[in-house]
Amino acid sequence: MKHLKHFFAGTRRFLVGDFKQLLIFLLLLFVFRPYNIGIDYIAIWHLFFTGVLLAAIFNCHHSRGVQIIALILGLPTFIVNWWSLFRPTELLFVLGFSLSLLFLVFAIFSLMSKVLLGKVTADILRGTICVYFMIGFAFALLFTLMEFLEPGSFNGLTERISLFPHGHYHSEMVYFSFITLLAIGYGDITPAGDLGQMFAVLEGIIGHFYLAIIVARIVAAYAMGSLSQKKTPG
Repeated sequence: MKHLKHFFAGTRRFLVGDFKQLLIFLLLLFVFRPYNIGIDYIAIWHLFFTGVLLAAIFNCHHSRGVQIIALILGLPTFIVNWWSLFRPTELLFVLGFSLSLLFLVFAIFSLMSKVLLGKVTADILRGTICVYFMIGFAFALLFTLMEFLEPGSFNGLTERISLFPHGHYHSEMVYFSFITLLAIGYGDITPAGDLGQMFAVLEGIIGHFYLAIIVARIVAAYAMGSLSQKKTPG
């Protein structure tokens, strides 16, 4: 019984806290992109995304109301994503990716209020990185859904969409999303349609403005801290 209490206490400390667990899962999600090398590897990617769901719900000091909404969105996302892994159908794929996108958008807006309005600390800096990664993953899901619903929306993909397009196909969309967010733009993958071009430009604009706002906020906080130290007597 004592060991069981220690286990639950350790689990709670891991889930409830600051942004570092969410950042760890997002980094793992980025490094272990869903390459098409077997269902086991794709299951690992699902496992890390589940970690993102849990950390985003329980690990970011949300109010009770926000946690309830996050649970309402996160639970069906978890169920459908794992269900689609073992019972792949077009409906489950679209539903799973749509729910994942909806959850990430909600998480981004709920975390943005914390990282932009809270006092600048190491934890808040980790939170800003988390939001940046989540923006990239959200657009990757959006681009994947666009190509699935309208094949040919993007040029340069090495694989065509299939019934179960996890794997290297979605991995390429993650790659495209982040080079667009960072405004690198190698040109190996390009949006072919008007809608794809619009969202690609929108992601680039968001990436630029987000970094500019965060840098300005950090500089302002540093300046205010320096000014306060100068005013302190002694």
